[in-house]
Amino acid sequence: MENATYVSSSKDKEGVEWSANFEFYPFFVGLHMIIYKGLMFVPGIFFSKKKAVIKVPRESIPISGNECTSDNLPQEISLSLKAEQFTDIYLQSSDIKDYTDKKPGFRLQFTRPLATSMESVSGMNNLCRVFSRTPKRLQKGEWILIEESLKGEFHTFIDSQGKSHNADPLLVALCHFSYENSDNELVMCNIKGVKGENSISLSVPIIHSIDKRYGSRDEGSEGIKRFFANHKCNSLCNNFAGYSHSATFRKSVS
Repeated sequence: MENATYVSSSKDKEGVEWSANFEFYPFFVGLHMIIYKGLMFVPGIFFSKKKAVIKVPRESIPISGNECTSDNLPQEISLSLKAEQFTDIYLQSSDIKDYTDKKPGFRLQFTRPLATSMESVSGMNNLCRVFSRTPKRLQKGEWILIEESLKGEFHTFIDSQGKSHNADPLLVALCHFSYENSDNELVMCNIKGVKGENSISLSVPIIHSIDKRYGSRDEGSEGIKRFFANHKCNSLCNNFAGYSHSATFRKSVS
């Protein structure tokens, strides 16, 4: 028996529900999530299979029916949806369109995690858990996430503190834009993913918000201040209305 999920209770951008099977041994154990490699598929459609990552919260809560009760999982989904919202508005702004029009067919997108629960748990997990020192035991019925694997070399472009690591100017400005577009209430960061020849595909970001509503990694106003202490504006940033607000944030931590 393998690790398998029920059909997802949430849908992808095309309105499709997915299931997944995944390995016994995690390939990454983080502070918040344990991540496994697997395959996602549309039930009954063999050729729909594609590589996926399965995210399991370190402190999950069993659920009944389709009700989600784990704090981490709704946050992952809401973060992704918020990132999509910012990106759609951002790419339609005239100055950004002038920049992207130089790259015909260019795509900038965030993955959308799908929420589901465990249908079956392999007995091999207990053995693998001992060798991998995985801090939790998978349980039938617990709430997890399915996320499509990004193809290519995974890279952190902008970290959670606002530091750029050879990030495309478009991504640097996107983070700044999230602050201005939210009326200075939040900033999007921890921008990670894969850059292709004519596309950038990103995983779920972190958001720091004034009221700390985006989960355990949301560092609130202090996170926003640290972001702007490290953020270096480029020519795309300079086009945003309210630019002086971010300058004020930088001065407050200097």
